[in-house]
Amino acid sequence: MVPMLAHPVVRVLVAALIVGGGMFAPIPFPFKVPILAALALIVVWLETGGLAAAGLRRPARWSATFAWALLGAVLIVVGIGEIVLPLIEKAAGIEPDYSGYGALKGNLKAVLTMIAFAMVSAAIAEEIVFRGYLLHVLTSLLGEGRGAKAISVIVSAAVFAVPHYEQGPIGMVTVFLTGLILGWLFFQTRRNLFALIIAHGLVDICGLGSLYFGV
Repeated sequence: MVPMLAHPVVRVLVAALIVGGGMFAPIPFPFKVPILAALALIVVWLETGGLAAAGLRRPARWSATFAWALLGAVLIVVGIGEIVLPLIEKAAGIEPDYSGYGALKGNLKAVLTMIAFAMVSAAIAEEIVFRGYLLHVLTSLLGEGRGAKAISVIVSAAVFAVPHYEQGPIGMVTVFLTGLILGWLFFQTRRNLFALIIAHGLVDICGLGSLYFGV
């Protein structure tokens, strides 16, 4: 273990470099976030001697892991996508901008390619960076109390929303709310990052499926 990495100032600086890289590093999609995720895991490993602090340990029960993942996906897809988002769109009079994903309607090859990219760059890598790593850093700084965890979830969700600026303001709000649910799920599952990865993957499949069918 490298004790220096546990120093609060060092933690903040390293986290700023890794998370900031998600916003500004000139690395093309889908390689940028996986590279940053790998760096984050190296930092956690050097700091703690393992990856459990970032949520990467064998779940006690895979059935519970899948159940939590399904709950998280339903809360995001139905709760945010079908209830909250339409209300926001109606109140603001605008919709999220997904044009950056290209023409996916009816394009099965493009959708399958995007799903493959999403599983690696979003479901796995984003959960490592914005939940496993960032929540580990935040709770290390703020503590493990309920209030500290709530603040950590809010901060991580806000940071998670910023790199999604290409989706427009409403899209960023949607990503922020999604981050809140995933952060809540992280602590409810006692830092079971596998549940979050599965949930994120299900959400992305539903979203890309909607774009394919033009829903």
